Amino acid sequence: MSKDYVREKLSIAVSCLAASAAPIRERVGNAGLSGLTTLTAEDFWDADEGARFERIREALGTFSPIGDEGSMQTSAAFMTEERAVEIAREITELYHLAVQE
Repeated sequence: MSKDYVREKLSIAVSCLAASAAPIRERVGNAGLSGLTTLTAEDFWDADEGARFERIREALGTFSPIGDEGSMQTSAAFMTEERAVEIAREITELYHLAVQE
């Protein structure tokens, strides 16, 4: 994937985090679903950023889908609020690192 594509997807994820007043777990699930599903750790040009992305994906892939929700939304729904804030911070920091490249 190109750097521009990765930046665009991370930008979408950050927008999902910031664009509503929904509970943080819901925003994190939406950020994962809308911005991160097509990315992999190999898409990142830095191994540390790829590893950071993989940790985010693992946190959002913990639970199987329930009903119409995807696994990222379900996993986010079962997170503590503190963990959801950590994941949101990780997504935002990864975005900032990507735009600095």
